[in-house]
Amino acid sequence: MTNTSLDPKKEQGDQKVQLQLLPPEFLVQVARALGHGAKKYGVRNWHLGKVECQTYLGAMLRHLMAWQDGEDLDRDSGVSHLAHVAASVAILLDAAKVGTLVDNRPPDVKRKDRVISECCGYPIKPYPHAKTGFNCGNCFQPVFSDGKTP
Repeated sequence: MTNTSLDPKKEQGDQKVQLQLLPPEFLVQVARALGHGAKKYGVRNWHLGKVECQTYLGAMLRHLMAWQDGEDLDRDSGVSHLAHVAASVAILLDAAKVGTLVDNRPPDVKRKDRVISECCGYPIKPYPHAKTGFNCGNCFQPVFSDGKTP
């Protein structure tokens, strides 16, 4: 395919993440929710200490249930409940990237494709920086691919 655009950077730009696809209203609303959280807990507080998945899951579910019940704006912040959900998702994604996320989802022992760590009974997670290649999904202790601890 030839580049018919007059923009010499278009072909390279098209191969990168298309951040311009994010709707501006989404960004504004999520920024409002994050701003409210920053006032309460500090800017990017999830970078400063561990955050647990279950805490954010509970908050997201409460916001979704309030929205489902017809309440568009959170009473405390005046910001959309849906924006609070999106902000929580953003925090979970960022915390996972920076290494502060505690994956305390309950283990699903019925799933046969998950390997459970012997240290905590949680599913193991691939972690290339661990000498074993895997970590416990709860305590982050290095484990082998079979879930056994070294």
